[in-house]
Amino acid sequence: MSYSAAKIPATIVTGFLGAGKTTMVRHLLGNANGRRLAVIVNEFGAEGVDGETLRSCGIEDCPEENIVELANGCQELKDPEALHERFNADRRIRREGRLEDVASDPCLAAAMEHGLPEASGVAVGFDRLVSLATGSDGIREVLAFPDG
Repeated sequence: MSYSAAKIPATIVTGFLGAGKTTMVRHLLGNANGRRLAVIVNEFGAEGVDGETLRSCGIEDCPEENIVELANGCQELKDPEALHERFNADRRIRREGRLEDVASDPCLAAAMEHGLPEASGVAVGFDRLVSLATGSDGIREVLAFPDG
């Protein structure tokens, strides 16, 4: 694990769709002039678009692997079929990256089939923040119990 005590400037950008978040973030990243930056984008709305837009932005000093989505905090998914499709897609990505497979939660799908109320929110694991802040090669390096 590599760790640097050097401070990295962080900018938090928030707003609804169309507020100019992506334009501002592209400007920050496109004018970093080789400096390391942390840009945290907080989106509101039924669809999150900034993460995908930034991953494919084409800024030379900001390759796709440097874009990290900590949590998707858009409105809660309530469609059990969409959940199943997304979960299977995630499992494929995990297998391709040789990451641990995660079993599906049949209780969540069953709850969706019976109907869930509208909900939204974000849950960001502290371990993800520590992993990014320390520059570790992966989240397993900062987990207290990586095998448990």
